Amino acid sequence: MRGERVRFPNTERGNTLKRSAAPKIEFVKQLADEFFGKSVEVERVTKGGSTYVFRIIEGNQTYYLRVLPEPNASFAVEVHVHELLIKKGVNVPTILCFEHKNNLMELSIMIAKEIVGNDLEAGSMMLNGTIEQVLFEAGKQIALVNQVAVEGFGELNRAIHDTLVGEFKTFHHYYNENLENDLFLLSKYNLDEQEKKAAQHFLEIGFDWMDNKTSHLVHGDFDLSHIFHNHGTYTGIIDFGDIKGSSPFYDLGHYKTHDSIKGFESLVRGYKDIRDLSPKDDLEISLWALFIAVRRLGMIHNRPRNFYHDHLTNTLKNLVVELNQKI
Repeated sequence: MRGERVRFPNTERGNTLKRSAAPKIEFVKQLADEFFGKSVEVERVTKGGSTYVFRIIEGNQTYYLRVLPEPNASFAVEVHVHELLIKKGVNVPTILCFEHKNNLMELSIMIAKEIVGNDLEAGSMMLNGTIEQVLFEAGKQIALVNQVAVEGFGELNRAIHDTLVGEFKTFHHYYNENLENDLFLLSKYNLDEQEKKAAQHFLEIGFDWMDNKTSHLVHGDFDLSHIFHNHGTYTGIIDFGDIKGSSPFYDLGHYKTHDSIKGFESLVRGYKDIRDLSPKDDLEISLWALFIAVRRLGMIHNRPRNFYHDHLTNTLKNLVVELNQKI
């Protein structure tokens, strides 16, 4: 498995909703000191787009404080998801503290234990075969995540805390919410007419095949940056800030769209250790990868051009070729 590791920007939650400014570091320090009962080190972590993140160092232990930017949002549903996944044996951060609305910040906060190690996107040196093994284990774990049932589709309703409810009742509304506009915006990119028409055709087929499926929990932003290992041993999955209800193959499609190290096959082998995948399932994964590439291109079309635009455009081209051969 070779390829340059690149860090993709988060393009999910928090881009259209009203966001509060990042809390002042002195407020974060005060909160952390009070929680741990002593003075601790606190620093801002700039990585991440859906929440504000701060690293807390207490002795030789590391924790993470996350703050939701939206004033009326709550971490309650995410805490509930963490609890469900831990019971299923998924390695996710343990939540130590959670508040619907912290008095100092007037925003929802939670403190979580560290998942030990580094993310695969960081590019730490690993022996041959260890990346494949980490991805195999991650594939098994994301399959467990995708077993959890959700009522409805789309981003989870953060006002409902004890059950998992998507923002859309039907798959039709979820799938088509932005699709027409996203397909129109493909004209902004280096794609020929045949490629644009093919993308539209395949996504129409995708809807016909995927409609009426039951909804399951998906990570929503599953890529190398959220898969952790410690010296080549898988340790867990982090950052469930973009959870939603969708097809159980959405996360595999998302990874495939963002696979910069050609690790998809290793991930799928792990997934198959938990759930068999038929040829039709494999095709649906590719359709989700295309759907996600088109959605992301639509979301970032007004941003200054960078490697991510090029990556998504090239991925779309490759997926069109692949789907032409499969369908």
